[in-house]
Amino acid sequence: MNKIIAQLDHVSAGYNGDTVLKDVSISVRANDFIGVIGPNGGGKTTMIKVLLGVIQPFKGQVKFPSGKIKIGYLPQASQIDKSFPISVREVVESGLKPKNRWFPLLEKKQKEKVISLLNKTGLAEYIDSPIGSLSGGQLQRTLLCRAIINEPNLLVLDEPNTYVDKNFEGELYKWLQELNERMAIVLVSHDVGTISSMVKTIACVNGNLHHHKSNTLTSELLKIYNCPIDLIAHGNIPHRVLNKHN
Repeated sequence: MNKIIAQLDHVSAGYNGDTVLKDVSISVRANDFIGVIGPNGGGKTTMIKVLLGVIQPFKGQVKFPSGKIKIGYLPQASQIDKSFPISVREVVESGLKPKNRWFPLLEKKQKEKVISLLNKTGLAEYIDSPIGSLSGGQLQRTLLCRAIINEPNLLVLDEPNTYVDKNFEGELYKWLQELNERMAIVLVSHDVGTISSMVKTIACVNGNLHHHKSNTLTSELLKIYNCPIDLIAHGNIPHRVLNKHN
């Protein structure tokens, strides 16, 4: 069994004294691919913020049993200020720069790595373009390049399918499956129909957390987990199965 690289241990967290997550425990192992689902306001993003160290839990601990790890992060599209004067190259290079130094010089190999990754993702021609000129899919690729440029042990993605360029969505998920061969992935999404066919396990967050050690959920399990998500089926073509409705 793969070793545990990150762990939330009986974590309760929230904002301004109001608890959003209550007594949440989950372990992330090397090469896990966990899909995180749940209703809006249920605590999915709060859990990610605790894992990233953005907010501190009211109770419980965040642990890294194997020692300090590198975490790559792709935020929600709404968190990105496209008016900020920064180029594609600069965004990706920032993933290589330590947090305590503003303008470190990159080595030749690091610069070559940036160019190689941009070539692979079809962004080479936009390398000096401002991020404000990019489409949703191009911005998504840029930010994903930034998240993985430093070869993290864990890649965290918060609602990557909220970006407007749906043409890249299928390509993104194929890429994530390739990345999962060398890093663990935690993917937050409201679209279980897309992610259920590729994640290995599913965690439902709705105040509490229930980690289902499979990528298949039945309507009965969703009711038990108090997770108000439409039932999803997947085969060759992922699709949504709605409950009976008028």
